[in-house]
Amino acid sequence: MCRTVTLADVEMQMRKPGAIVYAAFNYSAENADELTFSIGDQLTVMQCDDDIETEWWWCQLDEHKGYVPQNLITVSSSSYMTYMYHCSIFATVSF
Repeated sequence: MCRTVTLADVEMQMRKPGAIVYAAFNYSAENADELTFSIGDQLTVMQCDDDIETEWWWCQLDEHKGYVPQNLITVSSSSYMTYMYHCSIFATVSF
């Protein structure tokens, strides 16, 4: 039997130091302390939600380390698409 996985479950997995996450979008660094990455790149979370940066996580990509906008990464290369698929089927969006 499958356990229902919520978005909160996914986010908790991403917030663990050492967690492997994947780029859901391309990003070009705008500052020297940021990482540039491409869709599908595998990143390692080093630190997140510190007192200075709450929306940016300190990650490693290959031998490079830097800040990554947390809203551009996901737990697996396919989890973002799976989440969006389920939202499109089960969610009602109102504005």
